Amino acid sequence: MKLTPWFPPDMKPSRHGVYQVLFSDGICFAYWDDMHWHRVRFSAEDARAQYGWATQQDLQWRGIDGTPVDLLHDAASALMRESTSKSAQHILLRKIRNYLETLAL
Repeated sequence: MKLTPWFPPDMKPSRHGVYQVLFSDGICFAYWDDMHWHRVRFSAEDARAQYGWATQQDLQWRGIDGTPVDLLHDAASALMRESTSKSAQHILLRKIRNYLETLAL
C-alpha cells in the first residue's frame, strides 16, 4: 500500500474516512467527516468509531495513494496469491473491506 505525501493542515481531504495524521504522539489516525477531524486515535479501527470532534483541527494528514479500483485489485490479487484456506481468505476479505471503508466507498 502506497501512501500520499503529507498534506498541510489548510488543505483538507476530499473524501470522508480515516487518514493518518501527524500529532504530538507521532503518526496517529483520525476520521475526517467532510467538515471536521474526529478525535485522534492510535489505530485506524479505533478512528472509524468517530469519538467526536478533535479539539485540534489543524492536522497534517496523508491517505492511501491510488484509485479505489487499483486498491481493490491489489487486495483481490493478494487474496488469490496468499492462500486458498478459508481462514486466510476471511482475513484478506476483512482487509479489503477495511481499505474500502478507509476510502469511504
